[in-house]
Amino acid sequence: QLNELHELLLAKHNLIERINSNEFITCFKRAKHLHEVMAAYSHTIELIKNRIKQLEINQYNKFNFDKRCQKWNDYIQAVE
Repeated sequence: QLNELHELLLAKHNLIERINSNEFITCFKRAKHLHEVMAAYSHTIELIKNRIKQLEINQYNKFNFDKRCQKWNDYIQAVE
């Protein structure tokens, strides 16, 4: 039982050493960087979606304007 406790204590010590090591700190920095990249990616996707919606609205408005112009042209031709 004493041997088992000694092994657990060594494992705990090794874990603490790894947590304090540069390897673990580097992993945290990479994770933070990945999180920042994902946030930027999500923001960019939202900007693209909004731009597409705006383009669709503009195209729809242009189409409606062209239809209204055509109706007025038809009306003017009918009057003439």
